[in-house]
Order: sequence, then structure tokens, then C-alpha cells
Amino acid sequence: MADLLWSCRGDLAVACDTGVKVLGASDGSCKFSHAVTNKPQEIQPGQEFDTSTLGHGVLCCFSNSGKLFALCTPQKELLIWHTNDWKLLSKREVVRRTTVILFTNEEDYIIAGNKGGEVYRFSILNSEQDKELLLGHVSMILDMVITKDDKFLITSDRDEKIRVSCYPNCYNIRSFCLGSLDFVSCLTLLPAGNEDILISGGGDGFVRFWNPKSGEEITSMMTDDRVENDKEENLKESLLNCPAVSHLACCHKNSVVCAVKERCQTLCLYHTSVKEVTSLPSLQTSVPPWSVAFDPEGRLWCVQPHPEEPVLVFEPRGALPNLTYVKLSSDFSPVLLSASDWNFLKGCVDKERKLDTLRKKEVDNISEYFARKEDRIGKKKGKSATEDNTRTESLHTAHEEIAESHEAKRPRLET
Repeated sequence: MADLLWSCRGDLAVACDTGVKVLGASDGSCKFSHAVTNKPQEIQPGQEFDTSTLGHGVLCCFSNSGKLFALCTPQKELLIWHTNDWKLLSKREVVRRTTVILFTNEEDYIIAGNKGGEVYRFSILNSEQDKELLLGHVSMILDMVITKDDKFLITSDRDEKIRVSCYPNCYNIRSFCLGSLDFVSCLTLLPAGNEDILISGGGDGFVRFWNPKSGEEITSMMTDDRVENDKEENLKESLLNCPAVSHLACCHKNSVVCAVKERCQTLCLYHTSVKEVTSLPSLQTSVPPWSVAFDPEGRLWCVQPHPEEPVLVFEPRGALPNLTYVKLSSDFSPVLLSASDWNFLKGCVDKERKLDTLRKKEVDNISEYFARKEDRIGKKKGKSATEDNTRTESLHTAHEEIAESHEAKRPRLET
């Protein structure tokens, strides 16, 4: 899949399966590019596709000030550049396939979570310093965010859990945000006054809003209207079949959250505040998109697998509660023209995250066990009945032979 990432300086990073390029904000010129050799994984017998990456191929992020840029490749390389001159600062090797990376707000460490459920941090100032294990989950790390004061590191995993850990002493757990019904695939933080609101999305189709320090859920919004109309007895089955929330993006300027659903062309928008969360008019894309991002001006950028229109831009119009987003023309900015390079993006076609593979399958061993048991009992009864019939026939034959023997031995009177 392809991804868009804006820095606070206005630079746009476009990442795809074959590499990454950074475009300048003024004229859309390519300021930096890095190609990645992505060796195809061998598909095991019985698999329809490669499930080893789940779309976590090429990962990138900007630091809070935009001075640093990091890239993690499928070959387990972690590279960091300085964006002023694009000089390579460090090159490390990560332990396992990485699923998410981020900079601390102090920009002294970069943190990486992997498929094994481990979270490590790497020093930026001292490239010779060894990696440090911060925390571990018993299942795959799917996303991770850090608060603006660097006090709390928040991680989500495949086991429906969101963990809020004190940073850097992550063995101290502040809270758990519990209530998700399936894996939690994405997280984002939205500042709201002196507090942060944590937003999560996952396999149950809900966008949930949390108080991260207390772990309490503020509210939740269902992205699939069909599930809301289902009866209670069919709710669990409907949640397991509804599209998963694959990506979240937040606009700090307008306090708006955008949710992308897997295999859906609808972008769900929500205005968020400490008091309430309200739904905004949704947007439609040409095809199911890869990801979305808000630029520093509050415009929503969407990248999609469409050769004629790879990147869409929506601009906010009006004020709350009548805030809407309007699609802009393809020539409104040179950055949009440069980002819409299909020759660069086409390598991501058919390489989406495939989040359905994360769903846990229920195995009904009891029914299978009872079926096998009844079959064994039936066979045993049939065998016993056959043995009884054989034994009865044998006894009857033996009685007849004995009777004939006695008849033969009985003396006969001569007449």
C-alpha cells in the first residue's frame, strides 16, 4: 500500500512498496528519494497471498520539528536522515519485521514496534548505543503513539488491547483502554485543551474515543450503518464481518478525525472535542483508498489505487456545525501533480494490508468431538450386535450338533 506523510515544514513524503520520495512544499520538486529492494516472500501451500508483512513494508516518519526523517525497510534496516541537507545520520538493524516507528518529541530517540510484540528504542544522538527494550505484548504490535510531553507511550495489539505505559519506564502501566471487540489496527492522538484524546480503530468497525490516562471510553462511533440496524442476536456476527478501520488521520487545526475503512470508498469524518463527538458529512473516493493525511492547512489528502486520479485533495469549507469538505481540482498545487505520479505508485497495487487475516477464527472442537464419539459408539454397537448374532448362531449350531450326537448314541430297539 501507499502512504502520505506531512511534516510541520510543509514537505510531503510519499511512501510505497518500492521506496519513498519527499516533495517540497513550494514547487513540488523531489527533495529526496530512496529506493527499496523488496524481495517477494514465498507463499506457503494453502495461502492465497503473502501474509508476512500485512502491508507493513516501507515505514517512514518525520520528527516533531521536521528536522529528522526515518525510514524502515522490509530488510530490517532503520535509517535516519537530517532534512536540512539529507545527510544520513545513522543506519541500524532492527530485530524483527517492524510494524510502526515514531520519534520522541524531544527527538533524542526513535521507537520501533514489531510483529513479535516488542517495542525497542534507538538513540539518535549516539548511534553506537545498543537498542533498548521498552516493553512487550503477547501478540503483534499494530500501532503506537506517544503523548506530546513524552510521558506516555500508547500501544495497541491484535488481542483487542490498548496499553498506556509510562515512558521511558514502560514497566509502569498507567492504564488499559479495554472494550474493543477485535484487533486494534490504528491509533492517533488529538490535542483537546490541556488533555489528549486518544482515537482508535480496528476490526470491530468502531472508531472509539478514549481518555488515555484513566482508560475510560468517552464515546464510540460505528462506521458501518448496516451493523447499527442489526438485531442484538446478530450483532456479534455482523461485527466480525464488517469492514475494519484500516487508517486514522487527525487535523489539529479543525479537530477533525478521518477514518478509512478496508475495501470501502467512504471516508468517515468526525469533529472531536472534550464534551462531544459529532459526525460530519462523509466523502466518497473513486476506489477504496490506501490512506489519508491532513496537511498543515487542514486540507485532507487521499491516495488511492486509481491510475487516472491517484491522489485526491479535499478542502474544508464553512464552520461548525456546518463544516464540509470540497474536492479540489488536480491542478490547484504543483505538489499534487508531483504526488500523483502513477509510475511511482503502481507498485503498491494489490498489496493492501489485508487486515482480515488478523481476525481470530473460532474453532468448534466440542461439536466435532461429540460427532466422533457418537460415530465410535455407533460402530461399537454395530460390532456388538454382529458379535451377539454370531454368538447366538454358534450356540444354536452347537446345540443342534449335541442333539444329533445324543440321537446317534441312543440305542435303537430291534423290531
